[in-house]
Amino acid sequence: MILVGQTSVEVELCLPDCARRTEFLVQGVHVGPEIVIGGTSIDVVNLPRWGVSVPVYELHPSAALQVALTALGQGAEHISATIPAGQSIGPISGAATLPVHITLLGGTPATHRFEFNVHVTGVCGTPFVCPPIATAAKPRAARGKKGARKKAARKA
Repeated sequence: MILVGQTSVEVELCLPDCARRTEFLVQGVHVGPEIVIGGTSIDVVNLPRWGVSVPVYELHPSAALQVALTALGQGAEHISATIPAGQSIGPISGAATLPVHITLLGGTPATHRFEFNVHVTGVCGTPFVCPPIATAAKPRAARGKKGARKKAARKA
């Protein structure tokens, strides 16, 4: 819930226990403004542009780079984003909760209370780790005209 005067909220969603050597892989986020509880059906028409962000990570042998799964909304609408194969939650793997950030865009504080229904889908699996980048072989020197002259001299 984003209260009057606030610009964002962080929601902590419970994560399942995954089997050994697996972790929770995020496959999607689906968020919509609440319209039933309290006066939310009246206030929802005032919802400005907003977005949701779930921290997922691109894994490398020696680092984890955050590349958040993000969706943007233009007001009172349902938004979603998916990564069908699933993406690692990286450094927070093994944690009990997953932080999901909902933010009003443009920096203007909320003029009304906005509530959201947040759903994150995923599976327990083995995360993909990018292979090490192979260093390029040193390029061989190109043969110039000198080699062509030697060949021509032998023919003569």
